[in-house]
Amino acid sequence: MDILVWIIFGLVVGAVAKLLMPGRDPAGFIVTMLIGIAGALLGG
Repeated sequence: MDILVWIIFGLVVGAVAKLLMPGRDPAGFIVTMLIGIAGALLGG
């Protein structure tokens, strides 16, 4: 159950990061959210 919470947290953080720093990033919205999930799982 904890892993699911970290995944949802990572999705939210990734989405917020993309909204705050839109720029011309070659990685899209989904890739940014996946990086957020990976970071949340590693940090949690």
